Amino acid sequence: MEYKPIAPENNEMWRGAIGGQTRWGFDRSKFFDVAQNPEAPIKNLTHEINQSTADNPLYIIEAGPSELIYQALKAANKSARDHVVLVSHSGYNDYYKPRPWLRNLNDIQALVPNLTYLKIPDQNAELRTKGDYAPWHWLRDHADPNLQWVFQRMQKGLPDVSDTGMICWLIGLSGKDQKITIAELTEWFGSSAIPTNGGNTDAPKAPAGVTPKINYPVTESIFQEVDGKIVIEAESVPLSGDWILDTTEKGYTGKGYLRFMPKYIHAIVTQTRGVLTYKLRARLIADKQRLDPPRKKK
Repeated sequence: MEYKPIAPENNEMWRGAIGGQTRWGFDRSKFFDVAQNPEAPIKNLTHEINQSTADNPLYIIEAGPSELIYQALKAANKSARDHVVLVSHSGYNDYYKPRPWLRNLNDIQALVPNLTYLKIPDQNAELRTKGDYAPWHWLRDHADPNLQWVFQRMQKGLPDVSDTGMICWLIGLSGKDQKITIAELTEWFGSSAIPTNGGNTDAPKAPAGVTPKINYPVTESIFQEVDGKIVIEAESVPLSGDWILDTTEKGYTGKGYLRFMPKYIHAIVTQTRGVLTYKLRARLIADKQRLDPPRKKK
């Protein structure tokens, strides 16, 4: 199954991100469309990681799946990536894999054992209003037309800005409990218009949709079906997550056997699942009786 391209008229992510960039005059060169150009954001994040030091660490807000962060860390200098702080508030962001072979928090921590990982309280509790837009009417009724626009953008999806809560934590808005509330946001934004830094409402239109290239995992072998059977050597694929090559049990052949060893071995939950991918080549035998339904007699 391939990723489906997003038609420009349906690309609400683009409208939200680039619309905000345009209205408040942010540097557009720092905004990346991963579907259009996946190499650019990885290169940019790698550059930022490489500038990290003990006195000047880089904080990365994990507001989605971890694959891009993993790729940037892998490409970065080993000495610099030890000075990265990964901030999360959600097990979904930590462990969700859009594709089984992509990397998640387990893989990041295996790659960079000294990376600092901060799990702050889940911001959904205070910011996700479960379909009720009434708590956000202060945006709708605000004197600043750009904040009114933010309310309109929220209505294109869910009243859920929980990932924004991590930004609020980073800049010190959420207080000692580390959880930002709508009341605190209302007070912080105030009633005056926000300076636009030369911004305007003339945002560019979303680009034509593209089908992103899928980088399937590299395996040492492609297993061939013979006489209706396929024999698989389990250890032939790169290990991911908490899979290990073990030798403690006797009777194995080769270098060892695979064992799934999550940190919480006695409390395995959905987020600790590990998926390995194997490439198979098999013959497709058409069932003519099934594919060609019998015709009715005249």
